[in-house]
Amino acid sequence: MADVSTGGYWEHITELLDNPTKIWQPPYDIQLDDFGRFLVLLVAFNGDSILEQDLAKAYAVGLRMPEHANFKGKREFAVAARHLSNSLLTRVMVGNQRYYKLFNPSVGDFLLHRYAKDSSLLGTLFKCLRSLTTIKMLQDMTRNEIISGETALGMFRLLFEHEESLGFEGSPPEYLAKLYINTQIGLSETVLNKRLKNVTNVILNNPIKGNHEYCLVTLADTVNEEIATPTAVANFVLDIINSGIDEKDLPALGELIGLLEMNDVHEATEPFTRLAHQFMSDSLDQMFEESIVFSHGEDLYAANKNLLGMIDEKLTSWQVSATNAMVDEIVDAYDIPYRMKNYFREENQNYVSPRAELSRLETVDIDDLFSREQ
Repeated sequence: MADVSTGGYWEHITELLDNPTKIWQPPYDIQLDDFGRFLVLLVAFNGDSILEQDLAKAYAVGLRMPEHANFKGKREFAVAARHLSNSLLTRVMVGNQRYYKLFNPSVGDFLLHRYAKDSSLLGTLFKCLRSLTTIKMLQDMTRNEIISGETALGMFRLLFEHEESLGFEGSPPEYLAKLYINTQIGLSETVLNKRLKNVTNVILNNPIKGNHEYCLVTLADTVNEEIATPTAVANFVLDIINSGIDEKDLPALGELIGLLEMNDVHEATEPFTRLAHQFMSDSLDQMFEESIVFSHGEDLYAANKNLLGMIDEKLTSWQVSATNAMVDEIVDAYDIPYRMKNYFREENQNYVSPRAELSRLETVDIDDLFSREQ
């Protein structure tokens, strides 16, 4: 910044902050080789932090593609990653796992706006990454009108066809299920059934890990279209329940179990009810905010009514038919009288009357006056 005058320094800084291209274009275009740029693009369009082994795998897949045959520079992943660390990328440790993320979010803004219209490049990056976060990235780009819905649909179809071309080898089940869900528009029933059979096969024949929401939604179609037996789907559901799930999976899981019950398959009903009960009991503080439970003040009856309504709403969203004993146990575990006592005591302790606040401010002003005179 030697050519920036002293008087224009802050104006120049503000302009840089408002325009990330001016900050990141020089290091990206001039200081990086082809391999380094590709590595940064993978991290940026993954849309989130990425595990080192996943990044290395995506990088290796990309370098085998014909369009990258003429890349120049330092090819080895470890060398390229080390060169980028603390410049355009940051490497962080979480437990024993090493992740990569962009050094600054504005790097992502620069690359997103530079390459958003380059469908060929985006398709290449997403084929390498094969992750749910890339789907979210496309959805966010559509929502923010960076790309059109038609462009996003075309990209989803391209990515599903890429998985087909690989014979679904190594297809992540949740990623594949989400692609299937997002590519149903405009396809014939024959094509849809063929895809559903392939996706179902991947879901039911891969180890259960990670998220399951889109797999569960897809399996509901599987049951309705009689592509797999309800018993086979129920066995998958039981495996999921035993492996543990996130709260966001519970509505789809409840809907699928309800569908199994309609097909006279009930093996998963009781385990799911126990799971929902345990999940709610373990998550009382996160699930039921005291400010809502005690919104009518120190009224035990109203607080109890509020909590019962919240419990019923949550269980209904999960399609769980709870017994009175189950609900009573959750209410007892929440312990309304104890929480109410602490909630309003803390509120009173934090309360400062207007007169006391005025007195405090006057004291501060006097102290400040004496400090200036010294």
